[in-house]
Amino acid sequence: MAKYSKLGKNEQKHLAQLAGCFVVIAGQPNHPMREVARWAIREILWRWTADGVKTSGFVRVDAIKYDAKVHPSTAAARRLFAKSGKKGLRHDHVVPRKMLADRMIEQNMDAQKILRFLRRFCHAAIVTTKEHDKLKPRDQMPLGWTWRDGDPFARYTCSSIRLRRPPAAKR
Repeated sequence: MAKYSKLGKNEQKHLAQLAGCFVVIAGQPNHPMREVARWAIREILWRWTADGVKTSGFVRVDAIKYDAKVHPSTAAARRLFAKSGKKGLRHDHVVPRKMLADRMIEQNMDAQKILRFLRRFCHAAIVTTKEHDKLKPRDQMPLGWTWRDGDPFARYTCSSIRLRRPPAAKR
C-alpha cells in the first residue's frame, strides 16, 4: 500500500471541477438528471478519500481505502488490518458524504469553493465495524456542530473513539 499516496493538488482540482458540473445539475429541482448528479457527487467524495496516486501521476481506484499510513485510524483498526487485512474494517467519511453533497448543492458551490471545502471537510478514518457501530450520530454531525467552526472529527470525539493521525505525507 505504501506505493500510493493521497490524491495531490492536481487530482483534487480535477475532482472539484467535475463535482462543480454535477452541483449545477443537482441544484435544479426539476432537472431529469438531478438524482444521478447527486449520486455522482457522492461518488466523487468517495474517490477523494479512497483513491491513491503514484508519484508518476497514475491514479488507482481504492488504492488507499484502508491505508492507516494515509488516513487517521484507531489502534484496533491497525491491529486488525495487520492480522487479517481489510476484513472487519470501515473506511468512514468523518463528515458524512450526504452532508457534504447537500452543502455543496445548497451553497451552489463552484469548483474553487468545492476544492477549499473538500480539503477542509472531506476526510476518511479507518475504524473497525464495532467502532463504526458506536458512532453517534451516524449520518450527521453532533448537535451544535457548524460548518463555520466545527471540527470535522467531532463524531469521533463525541463517541470516545480515538484516532491517530498519520504524519503529513510528503508529495
